[in-house]
Amino acid sequence: MYARSSEFGYLAAIALGIAAVTAILVHDGFRPAGALRAAAFNVVTLATSCGFGNATYAGSPGDFTVWAPAAQVILLLFMWVGGMTGSTSGGIKVMRAQVMARVAWREVIRASLPKVVRPIKQGSEPLDEPVVTRIGGFVMLYFLMVIVSALLVTLAGTDVTSGLSGAVSAMGNMGPALGEAGPTSNFLIYSAPERAVFGLLMLIGRLEVFPMTLAVVVAAQRLRSTLRARLPR
Repeated sequence: MYARSSEFGYLAAIALGIAAVTAILVHDGFRPAGALRAAAFNVVTLATSCGFGNATYAGSPGDFTVWAPAAQVILLLFMWVGGMTGSTSGGIKVMRAQVMARVAWREVIRASLPKVVRPIKQGSEPLDEPVVTRIGGFVMLYFLMVIVSALLVTLAGTDVTSGLSGAVSAMGNMGPALGEAGPTSNFLIYSAPERAVFGLLMLIGRLEVFPMTLAVVVAAQRLRSTLRARLPR
């Protein structure tokens, strides 16, 4: 039953990520056993947003801030996606990432075959277009919030790696980030206003994007209505 689920490929993606990171670490001079252990631990903990770290000192194999940039990018991708639908992990979730990948591929097909009818399927079941649209809106809002937050943090003086990865980590409730906020450090490297931005992201990421966005929109509408009612006519 589980093997027939399209999300079951999540395990294959984790295995592929572990293999890729291990190969990169071995190429950079780490011992194979230590590279495999560090790769497996960090890929799994960031893909599932457990927030654990196995590095006790900077520069150890488990300290992914000293890994090659390619390995860190792989970790960042897992932080973006997160876990399976219905799990308590953070990220946009595997199902949404799969749907968006299928939407992108459908548009590529439509570029050469404009009249083709190609429904988006999750497994063997086609998805209704309103569902696909809602998923697209979620992913767009998720990315927009992360990018805007990263922009605010970098404007405050934080470097790009620490700022962007910190925003991704906070939105996905991952725990550690890249750069100065790696597994041997913590978010105290950010200033109080920057931590406030990340705190808001953590709240949005845990309570979901749509409910939090709707709460802000409703509050703004009520405030506007109140101000209009108090203005002299």
